[in-house]
Amino acid sequence: LYQVTGTVDEYNLLTELVCGPDDLTYVGTDYYVDPIILESTNSANNEALEGVLVTVNGVCTDDDVSDYGQWEIDDGTGPVQVEDHYVSYQPTLGYSYGLTGPMGQSSYDVIYEIGPSDSASIVETPPCEGTVVDIVCDYGSWQSEVFWFLHTGGDTIASGGAPWYMTACMYDGSYTLDMHDAYGDGWNGNMWELWVDDSLVYSVTLESGDYGQASFVFGETEDILGCTDPDAVNYNPDATLDDGSCYYDGDSCS
Repeated sequence: LYQVTGTVDEYNLLTELVCGPDDLTYVGTDYYVDPIILESTNSANNEALEGVLVTVNGVCTDDDVSDYGQWEIDDGTGPVQVEDHYVSYQPTLGYSYGLTGPMGQSSYDVIYEIGPSDSASIVETPPCEGTVVDIVCDYGSWQSEVFWFLHTGGDTIASGGAPWYMTACMYDGSYTLDMHDAYGDGWNGNMWELWVDDSLVYSVTLESGDYGQASFVFGETEDILGCTDPDAVNYNPDATLDDGSCYYDGDSCS
């Protein structure tokens, strides 16, 4: 990583730093520049972002803008172009892309462009053929202690902390949520919620302790929720997925 000191100038509609060899300082390799997370593709079209490392998300609406490698993403607010200065990449129309790279003025058009540095800076997501859901984890205190993992069929499909807001693609089936608290006193009012459109379809929290698990069915499935422990009072031999409802001789009923 290098630190560059210079005078801000404008050249051919591009913001630049005028500097010499003595204005470059090698900082080292143990440094990382966090990108600015942009709220929309249209917000990338901003001269103040020229040369700035950003992350932007959108859907590929044009896979060959100029016949010279540029393509385009849009989240509905307005497009931003993607340049192939550093990596050649063939996008797929209709797929979603999360891109990280420096911003600049498009060499083809009047809008701005992002230039991912390598394939790891391009995250491709196919269109959702299931149900688009919103996952929320928020509302409580001590949120830095909260983290969770959502699993189905042995795969982790989402993870996060608090506060956390994200969109995910889910299919009919059974899901298990692993809830963790770093301090060990539960989630202190934080709730994990699953929304479809404007309807709350599932909500749960970690009442106490450092770990808890919750299972639920989304849509239609052949799984049957219930207590799967034969030693439990309410053991259900027909249950295929434990829902955490088991109780035992001596447990408090309060």
